[in-house]
Amino acid sequence: MTLDDRWIGGWAENPAEVIQETVLNWFSAEDMAQIFSGQNEHRGGRTPYSDSWHFPDSLVTLYANPKLDHILIEFSGQCCEIMRQRELMGKILEVAAVRGTRIDIACDIETTTTPDEFVGEGHSDRFQTTGRYDSPSGQTVYIGSQKSERFCRVYRYAEPHPRAKLLRVEYVMRRDHAKAVARECRYKSIQSVVRSLGEAYKWASGEWQPEEAEWAEITVERPEKARKNAVRWLITQVAPAFQRLVREGNIVDPELFLKEHFLNGTGLSD
Repeated sequence: MTLDDRWIGGWAENPAEVIQETVLNWFSAEDMAQIFSGQNEHRGGRTPYSDSWHFPDSLVTLYANPKLDHILIEFSGQCCEIMRQRELMGKILEVAAVRGTRIDIACDIETTTTPDEFVGEGHSDRFQTTGRYDSPSGQTVYIGSQKSERFCRVYRYAEPHPRAKLLRVEYVMRRDHAKAVARECRYKSIQSVVRSLGEAYKWASGEWQPEEAEWAEITVERPEKARKNAVRWLITQVAPAFQRLVREGNIVDPELFLKEHFLNGTGLSD
């Protein structure tokens, strides 16, 4: 989510205000003001973001860094439930289908089966079990590399946690996989998407019994790598330099400059 010149290169006078305004303009929905309104708590950041602002009423967090030209918006599971109840998820998914970088989808199963037992009954050979962690709070088994674009974790909390009776199968999708899932969630039921995600892992456990639902085709769109890198370079390197030259008066007529140096010979200069 690109910020304006009040931000780039240093903190704005009121960074939280600039962030809220940018977010609301991007989503172009008055109802979204319910999510990004009220008091916010200024907190520390996480790499590469130096600061964050948390909205306790909606449980959404905004991450930013004055040296970066974008914002990371993190919607918690509870926030997603709030937006679902207010019928705002469609707008979020519309944006996520284009700009989303991570989506987690969790499925809870009421059973006494442990993560070890669930995974141990078998799954697709495409995914290897890469980790098992036990702690006083519960047990987690990871399937697939946690550094990859998609992996799954199966876990359950230990007593006396209120969700100790549930086995959770949680799918984590990043980058192109996140965008692909967001696109499907816009048009298909969540049960359909979950069914497709489960099919990819081919769970052998009898505990995995998703509701009957229309099949969702989750396909990942991958633009040709060189073209993608060239476009990223234009946006992140060339565009800021061009804007700076215009602001400093070194380029008096930006439109004429583009026609002469970029569009000449493309058939788009007139």
